[in-house]
Amino acid sequence: MGQKDASAKFTLVQALRGIAALWVVLFHAAEGKHLETIRAAAPTWLFESIFDAGHYGVSIFFALSGFVIAHSLRHADATPRFAGRFILRRSIRLDPPYWATIALMLGQQMIEARIKGTAMPGVSLGQLIAHVFYAQDILGYPQISAVFWTLCYEIQFYLGFMLLLVVGRLIGGRGHAIVRLVMFGAALAGAMHLYTGLPGGLALTLWHAFFVGVVAYWAGHGSWAATFGLAALVIVIVNKGSTGDIISAATAVLLCVTLRTGSITVMMRSAPLQWLGMISYSLYLSHNIVAGSAYWALGKMMPTGAVAEWLQLGLATGLSLLFAYALWWLVERPAHDWAKRIGARR
Repeated sequence: MGQKDASAKFTLVQALRGIAALWVVLFHAAEGKHLETIRAAAPTWLFESIFDAGHYGVSIFFALSGFVIAHSLRHADATPRFAGRFILRRSIRLDPPYWATIALMLGQQMIEARIKGTAMPGVSLGQLIAHVFYAQDILGYPQISAVFWTLCYEIQFYLGFMLLLVVGRLIGGRGHAIVRLVMFGAALAGAMHLYTGLPGGLALTLWHAFFVGVVAYWAGHGSWAATFGLAALVIVIVNKGSTGDIISAATAVLLCVTLRTGSITVMMRSAPLQWLGMISYSLYLSHNIVAGSAYWALGKMMPTGAVAEWLQLGLATGLSLLFAYALWWLVERPAHDWAKRIGARR
């Protein structure tokens, strides 16, 4: 791919983000027992594929994160100063919506406890501080929101990947190749489930789910070594991995093929899918707050039955999308603009 592609908009990536986020929304609708009448009436395979399997949306996110980080750092001269500025930019992009959602979640819990006359779930200062720094999984604190765990792994992956690139540069000579081999070996070990016994919350156990997206990006630009590596990693994942790992691998293969053919910049470019991708991070973060409250309120006002459940699903999902757009507009969009002002060059 040429220089023109280097700045091209990956419409497929944006659309997959939106699809993955919406799939997680549908999963939580079913997990929350809001669709039990629909479940009983629908074919088992259909309901399970659309709703129960929605948690695999995070597997799509993992591969996308690896692919995007490889694209972001494609021309990087990984000096320590560059790494610091890159991590700062990434933090500015991700933190404000996340922190806003933590505050909203605590506010919702307080209001819900007052309305229902129940005790508010206790959140200790240590738990809150751990959440602010994405360390709750490692430190063993309960999640304030069920979706936050993936961010802990993603942040660790970004930091680890960037740190290894810096190490490769400092080594010099064949350092870059050595670092790539170390990354690949860590991914193979994870795909073969060799990290059993490690403390919980370490991203190393999911390194392969992210890194398969990185290798897909390198392979998509014509590297035969990366193509061979991608094939080997995918084979191991298919043979040893869980369904989630296989979905990460399938996402990576799709990204690689479309990047090689150039179709990654034109596939799924419909306006609704691109809009959904644009708000996907805000949707992923906030949907439990909005949908949970909506299902509770609608359940009080509407009768039971399949028709009512379909209406509740439509209204709760619609409200979640509207709220996510507001969160994107008010918090995420300004954060992105701010991050762009911080140059990531030496």
